[in-house]
Amino acid sequence: MGKRKYAKIGEEIEIIEPVRFVRCGYPLSMASIMRDRRSEVEKKLIRILAVLEDQPEPEFKEPDAPVAVLALPDDGFLSPSYDTSISWIGIGDTYTSNLIQKAICAFILRKEQFGGQERRIFEERLDGYSIPGRGWHVTNKRFVRTGTYSPGYQGYSCYSGEYDYDPPELYDSETHCVYTVVRGNCVWLPDQHCSPSSMDILAVHTRRIEDNKQPSHPEPYQGDNYVSGPQHS
Repeated sequence: MGKRKYAKIGEEIEIIEPVRFVRCGYPLSMASIMRDRRSEVEKKLIRILAVLEDQPEPEFKEPDAPVAVLALPDDGFLSPSYDTSISWIGIGDTYTSNLIQKAICAFILRKEQFGGQERRIFEERLDGYSIPGRGWHVTNKRFVRTGTYSPGYQGYSCYSGEYDYDPPELYDSETHCVYTVVRGNCVWLPDQHCSPSSMDILAVHTRRIEDNKQPSHPEPYQGDNYVSGPQHS
């Protein structure tokens, strides 16, 4: 019987590379549009709100530093409670504004075809945090696919009198396993960053621990003051 390639739910793993999985998809996303083209989205939003409220369109002003944008979720969808930071225009309400912003971002995504046909994985290195090592347990497992998207084709042939149909397809596709992992203990120490206690990571950046006799607590991380698991004097 061969070895299992991926860990089971609840199994302990060792993280080799501190690389967080962000998302799998096309170059443009709801979050990237709100982050990189915020002014464009807000200008469209103001015009729409002015029409809905039967008011003249107010003069657009560049808002202060977009602190709220930094809190956008990784999945690319805006929360109904997202702070749009446009209360200065005096029209509309936060809930309605958020819904309209989502519609504007969706319109831009469709118009620009999500920025291209390459479906790929987006990751973030977390160097400086105490992540590599044992003590991580798999709480969820899913699979994502990368490749080049072909929209397919459908049409009518006047010559044959038949309809032609070629379904959408993902060419040169590869399947990747994504773990959601948690670490039991995570403590703060003075002037130190605490590593995430939960995150998503590609299985390729981890290693299974097959010896069940190994301790389930991570060893103290060497290189900074991070301490995790029971310590012995």
